[in-house]
Parts: sequence; C-alpha cells; structure tokens
Amino acid sequence: MAITKHKTGSANPKVYVALLTQTTVSTTSGLLVVGKTYVINTLAAGDDFTNVGYVSVGTPFIATGTTPTVWTNSTKVINFTDSAPVATVLENSLPLAPTYSYVSGGNFIASAIGMFPLGKTCPRIENGISAIGSVQTNAAKRDSDDTIKISGALDSTCFEIHVYP
Repeated sequence: MAITKHKTGSANPKVYVALLTQTTVSTTSGLLVVGKTYVINTLAAGDDFTNVGYVSVGTPFIATGTTPTVWTNSTKVINFTDSAPVATVLENSLPLAPTYSYVSGGNFIASAIGMFPLGKTCPRIENGISAIGSVQTNAAKRDSDDTIKISGALDSTCFEIHVYP
C-alpha cells in the first residue's frame, strides 16, 4: 500500500501491522470465575446454570457464582473475558505495542497509552470469509488517544495502525 504525501512533505508514519486471531477459551466442566463474561451456545439437557447468571442460549452473561447447580452433561461454556485476540506482530515502529482485551462478543479494544492521537491515527482491518463462504465485516476505529475499537471475526486477520507525525 503506497503512502501518500502530505502537502507539507513526505509522510513518515509509525506503523504497526499484526495478524489477529481470536482465541476461544472454553471448558465443559469445572468452576466459573465471578465477574468474567461467559456464553453458552448449546445447553446440554440436564445442565443448569441459572444460579450463576445464565439467562439463555447465545446470550453472554457475567458469572455471579462459581458453581452451576448442575454441570454434569458437558455443556461447553465459552469464557469471553479470556478470549481476547492474540497478535502475531509483523511490523512495529510504534514506541509501545498495543495490548488487546475483550469488550463483548466480537468486540475488542487495542490499547497503548497515548499512542493514537486524534487526527493522526489511521487504523485498518481486513474483512474475511467465514467457513460457510459469507463475508465477515470487520471494523477498526480510533476511540481515544489510548484505544482503538475492533469488531468482527478475527482469524489471522491483518490489522494495521498508521500514526502520522
């Protein structure tokens, strides 16, 4: 991708490029952690999570307890909180590399204190194709001097940040 020149001269942005992949942390037994966000996409017959904040299939919930009433039938529980993207950094000339955190299903934050000034930061993320062939729409938008919001399905998805002087 070519870098365009500003009217005042050539642009020499700081550049960060990484491949982002969302890791899915899940379990079929054990304990939940109070305050973490989970989702159950298929509830096995006989299992009961209502006492720990579960509301319905596919709806994220924040654990209010550690031990479900019944969890003996291998219901798969996805830990959204610990399912933040993992970055394979390809290039980084920023003074500080972003860290990633989960916000909600398919929404994440890239954070680096003071690295994303207003009017000088251009985040970009590629769209992808799902396993069934449909287009996955991803988005990246500067949120503050410290954060960029990312949304979408991430599977070795190219994410770039250009910060101009």
